[in-house]
Amino acid sequence: MKVLAPSVEILRTGLETEHILPEQFIEKVGRTCYKSEDKITEDSAAKFVGNLIKRGHEAMIEHWNLIFRFEHYPDFTRFMESKESMEFKGYQFKLRVTDNEVDGERRCIISGNMRAWRDYIKAWADDVGFIPSMLFTVIRDNPIFFPEYQSKVPKNGGTGYLVPITVNDLTNRERQVHQDITMKFVCDRGVSHEIVRHRVASFAQESTRYCNYSQDKFGKEITVIRPSWCNEGEDKYERWLDGCLRAEESYFDLLNAGCTPQEARSALPNSTKTEIILTMNLNGWKHFFDLRCAPSAHPDMQEVAKMAERLFDTEIGIERLKDLMSEKLGINKSQLSGE
Repeated sequence: MKVLAPSVEILRTGLETEHILPEQFIEKVGRTCYKSEDKITEDSAAKFVGNLIKRGHEAMIEHWNLIFRFEHYPDFTRFMESKESMEFKGYQFKLRVTDNEVDGERRCIISGNMRAWRDYIKAWADDVGFIPSMLFTVIRDNPIFFPEYQSKVPKNGGTGYLVPITVNDLTNRERQVHQDITMKFVCDRGVSHEIVRHRVASFAQESTRYCNYSQDKFGKEITVIRPSWCNEGEDKYERWLDGCLRAEESYFDLLNAGCTPQEARSALPNSTKTEIILTMNLNGWKHFFDLRCAPSAHPDMQEVAKMAERLFDTEIGIERLKDLMSEKLGINKSQLSGE
């Protein structure tokens, strides 16, 4: 059995100067679930994403966000009317909208992850029977993520409605809603259970259903995370360690008896190491730090949350984040929730 300390790293802020294709990032995130990062090649990303979409496993494509500016305000009005009409029918889209006045002019921004855009476009295709031209840019610029709609988009149609922009093009107020940050946590399963309670957010997590820790790639052993509340050599540490060793033995006994990994995992301890990737906007991260760095939070949760906060402070600036969040938003009601 291997004992590790927890860790956190930032995977993406949207401010990177190094170019990465969305399908490459999605593959990196998605392969965390099966610990199959060794299968990444120069040309494997498109096939990986294509298979996710074919199987309907679209949770992974939530980790890439597209941001657009409406060129004309009437287009924004029509979009909002159609969006609200579809939501009234029961469709749900995690598209985020801001409607501000910048330098005396109306500025309307919409963002959403790839899954949100697929949900919205699919609703148009299925419910209305056609796709409006304002969405052609989304489809045409991301063919790997919208393969079934490519034939429905004219080569030069739909230009001028939605203009692609980046985080660098956003005002401070707009960043609160539209800038997504992706972090990777290496922690125990108990901490991960708390992390996945955050909404609206996207997750990718190492799966004990599919990972077989008796295989060579895992060293034929389980890995556990060192608790923050005891130190090596202390009595309670030794008792914790003994419990984990006995759980490991039970896990391998079940595998040897013919159980599948998803069956044998019932014997794994809460301390089992997991890797979980979390994507949220600045609003979500502000709430995360307020809640999970508080003295009342679980000690192990506090440990990784404070690691994340320090990294965030380096990349974004915690005080800067607080300043951003203190500004009032000129925003359509109910949009801060991400719905």
